[in-house]
Amino acid sequence: MGLEINVVEQAYLYLKNYIYNENLNLFLKQGVADFETKGDLRGRFNEITACVNADNLKAHSQLQAWLKQIKFHILPKHVKSNEKKHGAQEKGLFISNVREEKSYSVSKINYFINAPVELHIIDTLWCLYVGPVLEAAICKHNYGNRMSASALQFTKNSDSHHGSVLFKYYIKQYNRWRDQAIQIATDISEKGDDVALLSLDLTSYFYNINLKFEEIINAIQLYYTENDELLLLARKLNQIIRKVHAVYNEEISDFLKITHPDCRSENGLPIGLASSAIIANWYLSDFDTAISETVNPIYYGRYVDDILIVIKNASINKNNKNNKDNKDNKDNKDNKDPIENFIGNYLAGILFEEEKEEEKEEEKEEEKEEEKEEEKEEEKEEEKEEEKEEDKKQESNDYYIETKNNRLLIQKNKLILQFYDKSHSRAGLEIFKKELDERSSAFKFLPSEHINKELEQFAYDVLYEGSANKLRSIVGIAENETELAKYLASHITAHRLCKIDNRNKVLNQIKLFFKGRNALQFFRLWEKIYQYAIIIKSESFVNKFYQYINDEISKIEFIPDVSVNAEGIKNSIQQKIHKDLQLYSQLSFEISLGLINIENFKYNWNPENLDFARQFRQANLIRHHLVAWPLLNYTNCEGDLTDEKCYLDMNDIELDAEKIKYSPRFIHFDELQLFNLKDYVGKKQLHIWMNETIKLYEEKIFAGNFLSQIVEFKEENEGKNISKCSLKIKENYYKNNTLALAIANLKVSETDINSAIRKDQRPNLSFQRQEELYFMLNSAIKEKADIFVLPEVSIPVSWLPFMVTFARRHQIGLIFGLEHWVNNNYAYNLLIEALPFKNSDKYKSCVMTARIKNHYAPAELELIDTLRLKAGNKISDSDAFYHKVSWRGVSFATYNCFELSDITHRVLFKSEIDLLIACVWNKDTNYYQHILESAVRDLHCYTVQANTSQYGGSCVLRPAKTESKTLLYVKGGDNACILTTHLDIKKLREFQYKSKPSAKDGFKHLPPGYDCEAVLDR
Repeated sequence: MGLEINVVEQAYLYLKNYIYNENLNLFLKQGVADFETKGDLRGRFNEITACVNADNLKAHSQLQAWLKQIKFHILPKHVKSNEKKHGAQEKGLFISNVREEKSYSVSKINYFINAPVELHIIDTLWCLYVGPVLEAAICKHNYGNRMSASALQFTKNSDSHHGSVLFKYYIKQYNRWRDQAIQIATDISEKGDDVALLSLDLTSYFYNINLKFEEIINAIQLYYTENDELLLLARKLNQIIRKVHAVYNEEISDFLKITHPDCRSENGLPIGLASSAIIANWYLSDFDTAISETVNPIYYGRYVDDILIVIKNASINKNNKNNKDNKDNKDNKDNKDPIENFIGNYLAGILFEEEKEEEKEEEKEEEKEEEKEEEKEEEKEEEKEEEKEEDKKQESNDYYIETKNNRLLIQKNKLILQFYDKSHSRAGLEIFKKELDERSSAFKFLPSEHINKELEQFAYDVLYEGSANKLRSIVGIAENETELAKYLASHITAHRLCKIDNRNKVLNQIKLFFKGRNALQFFRLWEKIYQYAIIIKSESFVNKFYQYINDEISKIEFIPDVSVNAEGIKNSIQQKIHKDLQLYSQLSFEISLGLINIENFKYNWNPENLDFARQFRQANLIRHHLVAWPLLNYTNCEGDLTDEKCYLDMNDIELDAEKIKYSPRFIHFDELQLFNLKDYVGKKQLHIWMNETIKLYEEKIFAGNFLSQIVEFKEENEGKNISKCSLKIKENYYKNNTLALAIANLKVSETDINSAIRKDQRPNLSFQRQEELYFMLNSAIKEKADIFVLPEVSIPVSWLPFMVTFARRHQIGLIFGLEHWVNNNYAYNLLIEALPFKNSDKYKSCVMTARIKNHYAPAELELIDTLRLKAGNKISDSDAFYHKVSWRGVSFATYNCFELSDITHRVLFKSEIDLLIACVWNKDTNYYQHILESAVRDLHCYTVQANTSQYGGSCVLRPAKTESKTLLYVKGGDNACILTTHLDIKKLREFQYKSKPSAKDGFKHLPPGYDCEAVLDR
């Protein structure tokens, strides 16, 4: 039967998702964009299918043509200063912030395969058919680049409901690998035991792997014993990838001898192939097994080539295992190297020490002297220098591991042993854990600290030797790339969502920091710099920065670590570094340019073309998180995707079927809801919006009915002019029987309300307002709130996508009022519910509801009329619309301010809900307090109100006696904050099911007409 074209197409989607999530390899990202935008994808998928199905691969001309196109890119690992040091350390220490020099040196580089995308698709097919074979041999202690469940099951079920994801999310995997080691070590120490933590790092791992494809073939034979068709396909794919490796390694061989003189392999792994990540894991599987079975540590974890080992009650004394009772053993006194002792105790036979080569070197030297007596003195000096370099290498590579008949070196300066004795302080370990916890938690929260502070406060780390309180203890200043990236990301997000006036200040700081060596060393951040400048519309900065980077690149000199005679190759490497870095700068700029209207950008230089930017945009490989409104980039819109007005001002905008089909990422249901929202609001069809969007999602985005099996929206006619609906989210949610509720104490100013509705003004999108929102949302995370309620008209329309995304990512329900959405002279007052859930208990999803306010307040109608607008609830004479929600074990209904004053409307869900939530903006707090006290008794449910803080009245009530009915009440305060309480849903329901409550129950009697049996439906 052979390979089918639909499988090749699916493999392309896996490849596209893989490169979409890859932040470094912009070369491959551009290659995929170029591949997709050249048209006739079907024809090229057919070519790949024919190639893999060919009987004779050697004779297949198209395959040979693809193989001949294999080249490589190179990027520097480190950019160093060429400035001469001012004497030795003992003569004084010179520290300077000057990074700009006449030239810079690069000695270490990384290679990236540059191959036709067709070969990358075949490589992805290899991952899907051969990857599971190797994954079966990889132990659970390996965390890096682990294949996703859908990829592992691809041969059994290629229809995945969660996108074509090749690998598990690397951030989560990395944090698990590191944090578990520290947590286990801390737990052992706290229990009063000794603990040791060993960290190892393999040297140039990908380059030193000596891969033998015969071993992979043997594994394939054993895995596919019962399926000859899959066996044949897997063998063919393996044969093609073997040829790719051979051509690539031949291409880089001349350069590699100079750039990686220690490399002992001619069959290293190509960086840039997805298959290399799987092979790299599998290659050390025997080593993993040896550690687990021989050492039997309390924790072992490997992330690609980084290894962590935790041992309980570890000893660093020599031969401790055999001499535990011999306290006077001389070896314990004589051997003073704890690392050697530890390795001898626990890793003997697994980790080896490099053999001393002194005698061999002396013999070689004598032979050389005899053979070369007539050589010139200068040549002898060169040989001695080379020998010195070799000696240095041997000193730095003291240890190695053996696997698959290959030695993999571990640099001594990368080997770290931490030992914590139970009889001494463990403060060092606890401080280290605390710092890691703080760094990990920082990514959970929304960033705000960077905006009002200088870049220098985050970009540098001061290095001390001794007390940090003494100036003389400073031994250097190091740039902190991680904090620098967070700083830039915070400003990019803030400027996209807000109107901030400090753009010039930030640009000046970027100019000062990204000078000279810094500008080159942190080339990974070029894209973020271009993103920031493009979002704030600073064309002049982009022009100057782009030209400055190219000027600095030309100053780079390639200076290898060892002396070489091949000046021609050395110069070729230097030229290649210049060319590829300049291309990298161009790609960094053009992928950012793809976010806006390409034709409107003005340049001071003369770009040959802007094809890269057009390709990135057309192939949808731009940065989606910078698109202002969800799925706008899935249309044929040519405007600025970072501006929400591009969406809000457009009519009859449609999704592009091809962009949906070849989406590089999973499309969430709430994104489609947001995209369709404007049309259904304008037609006042929100009562059908939910089901229509579910239908569209399952027809156009994910085939099948998996979503409609989870989300159920029903409409029932309650009576004249009232439409009563119900939303049920069928999530397997297991938690205790209480609901953690948070309400906002937030001032919603009348000025902001007016600004949002007036055509002659703009909504208040200040960073101060966003910072208040950030603070409250972060507080909701810290307090582990299940649901967070904000007042009416408290969130600007342009921040709606941000709020829904927050709810999904953090799995916190949000209920809030949206500022008036003015469209076609109608002012819509919308109440929003963002209700997150997990599909299959694993994948984060979210459902959003939106409902137009049924009863506008008199003052609200007066304002709308004054501005010659119409109230959104008067667009037609259709029924009033309400709904109840069943979510996470609680049933509730939401009301928008003046709707509560309609006694018929507020009792619609009597006997059906546990909780009534009201988002209000109202001055008459006494009136609403009476309504709430009536509702809590009439409906016999928890009742929540969130009002603007300048008027107060925000509260949580329960149907209990007067002295205990108020769980929370707040008024006033200048600072925005949240208040939390817990609602015991189970206890309420148990009470409501009783016919005759006892005197010990904490709730008031049920009102007349209450349906006790209805509790069972909840």
